[in-house]
Amino acid sequence: MMMMMMMMMMMMTMMMMMMMMMMMIVQTKDF
Repeated sequence: MMMMMMMMMMMMTMMMMMMMMMMMIVQTKDF
């Protein structure tokens, strides 16, 4: 159970990081 939770958290953080990176790229591209 704990392992599953950790994995979920890691996945969430990874997704957030990816989203942030995408946003940054889009912002830089726009300018």
